[in-house]
Amino acid sequence: MRPGSRSNPRRRWSRTREEDVEGAKMMRRWRPVALAVTLAMVGGVALSGSALAQSSGTSSPTSNKIVLRVGVPGDMISPNPLLATNGDDYETLFNAYDLLFNFNPDDLSPIPGLATACDPSADYKTWTCTIRSGVTWSDGQPLTAEDVAFTYRFIETTDENEVFTSYIPYHPTFSAPNATTLIWKSPKPTFAPTIPPWVPILPEHIWKQFEGNGKAARAFANVPAVGSGPFVLTSWDKGQGWTMEANKSYWGGAPAIDEIHYIVYDSQEAMVQALKSGQIDFADNLNPTLFNSLQGQPNIGTVKGTASTFTNLAFNFGGQGPDATNNPVLKDLNIRKAIAMGIDKQSIIDKVWQGDAEVGSVVTLPSHMPWFFTPTDTQSQAYDPAAANTLLDQSGYANKDASGIRQDKNGKPIVLNVITLPEETGSVDTGKLIAAQLQQIGIGVKLQSMSDKQITNNNWYTGDFDAYVWGWGGDQDVRASIDLAGPHGAGRVRPEDAAIPLRPDPRDRAELPQLPPGVPVGPVHGLEARAHQRWNLSVRLGEPISGTAAVGGGRGRLVLRDPIRPMGRPRTRRRRGDRVRRPLPPASRGGRGLSSDP
Repeated sequence: MRPGSRSNPRRRWSRTREEDVEGAKMMRRWRPVALAVTLAMVGGVALSGSALAQSSGTSSPTSNKIVLRVGVPGDMISPNPLLATNGDDYETLFNAYDLLFNFNPDDLSPIPGLATACDPSADYKTWTCTIRSGVTWSDGQPLTAEDVAFTYRFIETTDENEVFTSYIPYHPTFSAPNATTLIWKSPKPTFAPTIPPWVPILPEHIWKQFEGNGKAARAFANVPAVGSGPFVLTSWDKGQGWTMEANKSYWGGAPAIDEIHYIVYDSQEAMVQALKSGQIDFADNLNPTLFNSLQGQPNIGTVKGTASTFTNLAFNFGGQGPDATNNPVLKDLNIRKAIAMGIDKQSIIDKVWQGDAEVGSVVTLPSHMPWFFTPTDTQSQAYDPAAANTLLDQSGYANKDASGIRQDKNGKPIVLNVITLPEETGSVDTGKLIAAQLQQIGIGVKLQSMSDKQITNNNWYTGDFDAYVWGWGGDQDVRASIDLAGPHGAGRVRPEDAAIPLRPDPRDRAELPQLPPGVPVGPVHGLEARAHQRWNLSVRLGEPISGTAAVGGGRGRLVLRDPIRPMGRPRTRRRRGDRVRRPLPPASRGGRGLSSDP
């Protein structure tokens, strides 16, 4: 899900109640955690590190299987779609399953996935979608429009964690009058079917047993995973790695690679040694020092590219329960602004990323082309510790203890419990620099190192932290990014931001970047790799495959659109001629455009 970092929760927490927070409305989440960030935060100090061994790609002389061995600096959280959390989860998920529509990497417009076309009614409340014929699940069962209708109903009734439901606005109904026709009926006009919804299409014959029972659905191991994507998750040895095998009956053509072996390593250093010794073929999320150490190495190719992720500081506003330990001082907008101004992003870029990043400022990334814009000086909080100190003094935090730490309005020292993640490239070092920088404005930081699995399985639910440093890949649609309960924008709703959900008409997108940014984050540079001998790449690693946009997916569909093929093997061909039919709404003829999902 994201090349710059493994962590990238795409969960959406609903079942909310609003709580006033100074300067914003914060949505208190009943599910694991409500995370939010300041108006300008650490964003823009992440990068993607990748290296691919040229000579270590495996082709078994006895089986003639082509196997790609990928090193990963940590395990999956879960292969269950309802529990998908980090980048590896989502990479696996969307290699195993299809979407209704994919994304054109040039402009993020919808292109065919399982659906080849979707036609709206005159009022845009009913969409009739044509589902591919002849598609089968990886277990041989036929995939029909009823599976698609079931998936969306299942998400509505069973996805209690709200991982995917906000892609399906207004509680529509779904039906399949025949095997190749999906009817999406909404009580309000919507473009949701072709935004498009980031929802994996699930096989009804596997998941129907869990319909309406979220607890049982989340407990489902889902290994092997029956899907319709180009690869099948066949095994998962927790703590050791997992295997995906090519779906030879994939509707887009069988992948050129037969198997992908994801191998878990305890550290990036161990992963690099495995790369050098030929034990693995690919290693990503490397820090700049390790990446640079591979340049010029025999049989290893490296290349710098554009990342689709960023590193950021995520705040916990509470709402997990009575035992949550989040510091209430973070609900003060001026505290968050001061923290933003007290963080020297350029220094972090220089020291942690060796210059391979950019100072971040907005919630979108350059890869999210229609949504990206450069804010004015008044729209972002630049590094200015003097201004941060003045703001804190004027906001009622002038008193300090003997060590120089400011006191809150109850006389308690303002010390934030900040989690860093060793598996997250740059998280630990970035956390140390942030702690030192915030000390200069009188805010204390207590750092705690924790694994991805610890924070996602424990702290999200208990609320036992104030903030953490990790990565984010965002969403193709900025509305989704600012709505996600991840490291930015979760639950923060300003009046200016409220305009964004009401304008998802694709024709309005040119205007949306001019709206005031809700939660500025940032664009980054990245490191990627190419192989020149053993593996032949026809597109860059990390490039979205099969038309999906470059968002958080990291390696994405790594081997579908000829991204990697052994020398001498024929290329997998993509299906051509499909298109998405979506007539312009009445506004194109001089009328008023229709709004869509909130």
